[in-house]
Amino acid sequence: MGDRVTHLAKFRMMPVNQPEMVKRTTTELDRAMNNSPGLVSASFHRSLDGTRMFNYGQWKSKEAFEAILKQPGFNPDKPYWEGLARSEFYLYHVVYVEATWYHDVGVDRIIGERLCQPRSRLKNSQENHPK
Repeated sequence: MGDRVTHLAKFRMMPVNQPEMVKRTTTELDRAMNNSPGLVSASFHRSLDGTRMFNYGQWKSKEAFEAILKQPGFNPDKPYWEGLARSEFYLYHVVYVEATWYHDVGVDRIIGERLCQPRSRLKNSQENHPK
């Protein structure tokens, strides 16, 4: 999978802070996607009990990830989640990817590099397999 890097981050918070954390994350993720050419994808998840959020992000390289740490809001000295959550993260290399798309009429398998296609190409491949 080349030099791609996966960023896994865990955020811990009081349940009362989770709605604001979701709001800030959405705003900051939009900004990151527009201003970080090395960011391939980011997926945030919130826990059902309100005490955690989890980020799964994919980057073109470790250097691309490190570049965002210099941007306002992502700098570890003053992050956008300051006052709402505590965070820790780790970087990983992707060694294998497989995903399954479920449809009412069957199962399509998407393996490896096909997951890395631009959204428009994935959208077109999904249109070929209507629900």
